[in-house]
Amino acid sequence: MKTGKQIGFLLLALGMFFPVAGQEPVSLANDGLVSRTDKGFYLSVDFRQTALGGEPVRMNGGTLAFLHKQRLSAGGVFYATPYSFSYENRFYDFSYGGLCVQALLKPQKLIFLSAGVSGGISYLQEVAVKDQVGPYLELESRLWMNITSFMRVSLLAAYRLSDNRVSGFESSGESLGFSVAYGKF
Repeated sequence: MKTGKQIGFLLLALGMFFPVAGQEPVSLANDGLVSRTDKGFYLSVDFRQTALGGEPVRMNGGTLAFLHKQRLSAGGVFYATPYSFSYENRFYDFSYGGLCVQALLKPQKLIFLSAGVSGGISYLQEVAVKDQVGPYLELESRLWMNITSFMRVSLLAAYRLSDNRVSGFESSGESLGFSVAYGKF
């Protein structure tokens, strides 16, 4: 009898996490309003924890992108440190921005992946001393979740290659972050 109760409890628990339905919901709100048009757009606000000079630094930024056939997005990105940060008793500001392209893998699902690349100009400034402008290239991967017909959230992992060096400061590094995107998907 004890085994029967355990099996019943397990089936009940699994039933709560894996509801039986004819079609997987396309948004967390299951509002059924997610349109699958050929063209769309989104604006996202991104928050990142990145490595600059081997030290953890917070960066904020955003993306404005246009969607083509729900499989490809292209647009622009910009990120900046919200404050000057200290490295070896010197203060620095860092920002970068440019063009981005992402491939979306099955965005009609509740949870889906994307992979992308961005490239452009980065700006590293040692406060009150000198600055350096140079190219950057960033590879990223995101795990998206459709929340409503006009909102998505994502977790991201990225690696930035940058050729800016001021006083031996290394501006290449990895990033982990979170973003909220609004638009017409």
